[in-house]
Parts: sequence; structure tokens; C-alpha cells
Amino acid sequence: MEILPQRLKDLMREGENTLIVKADKTTAHGKVVKVMDIATTLGIDRLVIAVEREEE
Repeated sequence: MEILPQRLKDLMREGENTLIVKADKTTAHGKVVKVMDIATTLGIDRLVIAVEREEE
């Protein structure tokens, strides 16, 4: 998580301004929120939550 801010800045310099968050049910909610917070603080204005349907 320490390298995330720099990696996002690098992507933004390349013209990317959308972050796609993909996490499964084992990922702590707080980590997802932290990633989203870092992204919006850096100026990313599009956050997308990627989901996959669970097989029944």
C-alpha cells in the first residue's frame, strides 16, 4: 500500500484518471476505503468498483 500513491501519480501522468477497484469478499472493507481515499486525494475523479457474480 506504500507504493500506491506514487503508482497512481505515474498513471495520472500517462493520462489515466479512472481507478478500477477489484476486491473479493476476503478483502477488508477498510482497505478498499483507504485505496479510494488515496485516489480521490490525488485527484482521480472516476472510481469504478468491479464485481464478479458468485457462482450459486
